[in-house]
Amino acid sequence: MGRVAGRVQLFFTYDKTKDQSKCNICGIKLAGHHSTNLKRHLSKKHQETYESLSEDIGEPKKACKRRKIVIETTEDEVISAVVNIASDGGNPLSLFDNEGFRMLFNPIFDALEMPQITSQNIMDHVSGKELDIKQGIRASVERKLVSLKLDVATGLERSVLVINLQFISSTLTGNDIVVKTLGVIQLSEDLTELCLKNKIVETMESYGIQMDQIFSITTDNGKNMATAIELLNENAAAESVNDEDNGEYFMELLNSMTFPNVPLLRCAAHTLHLCVHDVNRQSEFSQKFSSCRQMCKVLRIGKYRRTLMQEDKPIPTLDVPGRWNSSYTMLVQLFELKEFITSQIEVDFSIDWAWVEVYIEAFKETHEATLLLEKEHFSYSDFFILWMELKLKAEKTQNYLMKELLCQLKVREKQLWENKAFLAAIYMDPRVNLILTAEQKATAKILLKQIAFRIFSSNGTIKPPEIKIESTEADVKEKSLLESFLDDIQTLPQAEFEADVSEKLAKIYMEIENFSTAYGRLPLNSDIKKFYHDLKFRSPQIGALVQVVLAAPASQVTVVRSFSALKVIINYPKTLTPENMNSLLIVRLNS
Repeated sequence: MGRVAGRVQLFFTYDKTKDQSKCNICGIKLAGHHSTNLKRHLSKKHQETYESLSEDIGEPKKACKRRKIVIETTEDEVISAVVNIASDGGNPLSLFDNEGFRMLFNPIFDALEMPQITSQNIMDHVSGKELDIKQGIRASVERKLVSLKLDVATGLERSVLVINLQFISSTLTGNDIVVKTLGVIQLSEDLTELCLKNKIVETMESYGIQMDQIFSITTDNGKNMATAIELLNENAAAESVNDEDNGEYFMELLNSMTFPNVPLLRCAAHTLHLCVHDVNRQSEFSQKFSSCRQMCKVLRIGKYRRTLMQEDKPIPTLDVPGRWNSSYTMLVQLFELKEFITSQIEVDFSIDWAWVEVYIEAFKETHEATLLLEKEHFSYSDFFILWMELKLKAEKTQNYLMKELLCQLKVREKQLWENKAFLAAIYMDPRVNLILTAEQKATAKILLKQIAFRIFSSNGTIKPPEIKIESTEADVKEKSLLESFLDDIQTLPQAEFEADVSEKLAKIYMEIENFSTAYGRLPLNSDIKKFYHDLKFRSPQIGALVQVVLAAPASQVTVVRSFSALKVIINYPKTLTPENMNSLLIVRLNS
């Protein structure tokens, strides 16, 4: 062993000043000069070299012993493990016929006296797991108002519709956001509005979810997707959408549409993205981005790449057109290499370094905001606070690019204020509801009353209250309030009421009316989650209402994660049926 260790060090160059050993074969740098670490690298990364070294000095190979392994397991645990192999790793189904798989698992199958799992029957087990997941979701959303997130992705000659479900599960310790993937459905037809609508309805029905359980739908402003939501609303006026590809035209058309049953919410991260995109697409910036992109390509190849590695400098990443965050990251990395580029790069792309520096300063906070939106759940009131902070910083700065961003924020903000669900979220947040106008508060209250009606009517059969005419002033006032409340919910189907439910409706109607004054104003840095947690004990009815409003997703982070999982499974051979692909992803994303 000692002779091998001594010979191993000949394949490395040791730098005493940095206490690093550089591999002479691949160039990777390892900490220290310990023979064990060097040998481990050589044996793993350069196996042929290591084996030839061992043979040269005649080192005997270590003998392998056969050992008896005793484990405790059940048939269900083995099936669960095998299903995870099929869904989590993106392994081809042919793996279950592989000789290595058979050598490891056949003894387990035989010991448990269970049928062997092969490529022919693995999907039966996956479908069984999928059924268990669906039954669990069905039970968790029964009689609940929930929100959906929808998006369509196209790639590798496949188009898929991703449908996510989101709601709040209340516990004694807090309110937990629950996100479930209902379907990742391959679309073989053209992406028409009617096709999308049918797919959404079919998927919801498979989980026992009715249309009147949907509070809101969040999308990324896609043309087909938005129109599909319109078709889900039976009372929506028939609107025609032409086939123009002009994104701005469609956004204007989307703003004019009405969604009386299901509010359409725009993905907050995407809305912020559009604001920056509108600044970036200005013609005078096109050449500046192009010069930076060309320099990154030069730095990523040939001698410059090797020099950067030797000097422990980062190799800049190329941006993805259409994703401004990747462009921002590219510029930051490039600016860090400014000195290296100006002193060592022979090619001149005329990079406007002053503009790069101004751009990085202008979009630093926006970049951080989008990363926040992509990492965690944001309610629309949380997003609004983030939005207002960006506006305030832009108003105080002298950076001309940030001023351009401010203009775009103001344009997009108009669309936010026209959304009822957005107004309802702001109204129910004591940190920011003071900013609403009287008209906006009135709009929010109407929607909140409709939600309250749907919450309580879903718990049983409800009958219209008998309003007795009494002589007292208090009774007349209560009658007037209840009548006006019932007038507010004319868009909902008529139903029968029970007296106890009527009392709850009247009470929560009063609480909605007085909410903005009853709880006062909270500082922006308040723990809003704790406030909502305490609220459900002070007023269970308002607490139930808040849960519905807060569960409306402000971004499509989980949908994007579904697309990431899809990248693994979409590489399966095309012989994998759309149904099997959906089953694998349902198990993968909900386990």
